[in-house]
Amino acid sequence: MKPRAATFVIAGLVLGLAAVACTSDGGSRGTPQPGGRAGPATSPSGFNAAVAGVVNPSAESGGTLRLATRSDCDSWDPARTFYRWCWTMQRLLARQLMVLASGPSGGVVPDLATGFGVPNADRTVWTYTIREGVRFEDGSPVTTADIKYGLERMWAYELINGGPSMYFLCLLDRCDPDGYPDYKGPYLDPSGGLDSIQVPNDITIVFRLTRPYVDFDYLMALPATAPVPRAKDIGENYTLHPVASGPFKIGSYDRDTHLTFVRNPYWDQRTDPVRRPLIDRVELRFYADERVIDRRLSAGDVDLLVSGGVSDEFRRRILSDEGLKRYADNPFTGVVRYLALRPSTEPLDDIHCRRAIFYAVDKSMLQAARGGPSIGQLAGSMTPLGLPGADPDFDPYPVGPDWTGDLDQARSELAACGHPRGFTMNVGALGRDLQLAFVPLQRALARIGVQITMDGSCEIYNCTRPCRTLLRDPGSKEGLSLCGWDAAIPTTASFWTEILQSGSAYPADPRADTTNAVLGAAVDRSLTVPADQRAQAGHEVDRMVMDDALLVPYLLDKVVYYRNPRLTNVQLDQYGQYDLVNLGVGGPGT
Repeated sequence: MKPRAATFVIAGLVLGLAAVACTSDGGSRGTPQPGGRAGPATSPSGFNAAVAGVVNPSAESGGTLRLATRSDCDSWDPARTFYRWCWTMQRLLARQLMVLASGPSGGVVPDLATGFGVPNADRTVWTYTIREGVRFEDGSPVTTADIKYGLERMWAYELINGGPSMYFLCLLDRCDPDGYPDYKGPYLDPSGGLDSIQVPNDITIVFRLTRPYVDFDYLMALPATAPVPRAKDIGENYTLHPVASGPFKIGSYDRDTHLTFVRNPYWDQRTDPVRRPLIDRVELRFYADERVIDRRLSAGDVDLLVSGGVSDEFRRRILSDEGLKRYADNPFTGVVRYLALRPSTEPLDDIHCRRAIFYAVDKSMLQAARGGPSIGQLAGSMTPLGLPGADPDFDPYPVGPDWTGDLDQARSELAACGHPRGFTMNVGALGRDLQLAFVPLQRALARIGVQITMDGSCEIYNCTRPCRTLLRDPGSKEGLSLCGWDAAIPTTASFWTEILQSGSAYPADPRADTTNAVLGAAVDRSLTVPADQRAQAGHEVDRMVMDDALLVPYLLDKVVYYRNPRLTNVQLDQYGQYDLVNLGVGGPGT
């Protein structure tokens, strides 16, 4: 299997978007957040209360938090997990050098580290000092050697596959033109490990990067940076019982039914400035039938569904019932829905034919097909809220005040590209959610004579290269894919690189269809500019992408959650998810 530096997997469809970038000196920018705004001094209540602030603040401890999910995590091994909700669950188990700040205000704060990373002048060397007194669940001390070893496991991609390794492999190691790093991981090369990660003593760790990365503190907040004691590593089976450094450890685990967390007796509040857990135990149960989850949520038998929003049926019921709606929240997820146009497929090699599609799309119908305003806000540009450069007013291809399309402009573009009567094209779509957009898209484009057909025969693995068959058949008419994406970390490069395959210094796959050196340089620049220039740099990338007419944004995703009234200290984090580790269960529903 190829490393994640070279092969792209559509895991980002289930992720949430981080909200702001952190300044190089450790501060954070006050960018509008997907999860909402900073909360007021008093506790809010009612619909969207957790978007506004902390609901039911309380210091009452004890009890069991009861969670539900539609399936197990992709992995409990911190080096392998990539689902956003699993990253939120990891907050219970694992600590990193940095960690997301509590609440929706954004940024990262020191966790194992005593402070923010100290960079050199060009941001290619980062140094951290860790807190003393932090222990694993077996009582052994956490040292910087454990952090180094935990990171090095990502290079063993033949065994420890998955996870966010694409951010690390070629940033901390030399890679060949195909994206393969020199280092083979601690199992095949157990001698010295990566020279780029140095641990001069038990409390100091130094990272030497292959290129500048001003947002390195954000990478150090990913679960993949959690410490792993070498003596307890059991390779691919580490997911069964990762050794906890956080306030909880795994109590019992059945991959088919449930997982429980119990308190880690060696976790010390004095060493942890972020987590203030009140509960004694967490029960996570897996339900394949979402109707069962709906019943248990509405009956109060489950406190939260953690793997996404409620079902369509329960969502409609919540929004029409004020008694239920008062315990619901509707934040942005950070996912942007869009159409990806393949410019090497005729006639989309002509920008005017691509622009015709931009103007013909009925975005209001695409929104309705997904469930209406509670499921997403209509969008005219690609950058989601919370990313540097996000601008809800930036709309270079307006489709009318009702968002139904500008057919006169679309027909004018068709005439300019030599297809006044339209053309035919195959379309790829991944999964039920994305396929929801096909019928309204088909109807909208038919208004200008563009006929599209869904091709379900090929394996879609990247929206800019819709199907593997396209690599073998450059004459294919499949030139459009229905897509959704967000960023693993809130930087311009994190969001754009894997969408664009732009030839930047951070390519996900060198075989990418779209290569634009100028655009790639703009993406790279976003990781070198000072904090006060990042919004400008991010907007410049968005503008360049829209100028090329390659991606047609139509929706910024939202989600409807339902929370048990008994929950206390309820707040949404900067990813639009509940901060599980600080919840209590001493509310009125207890």
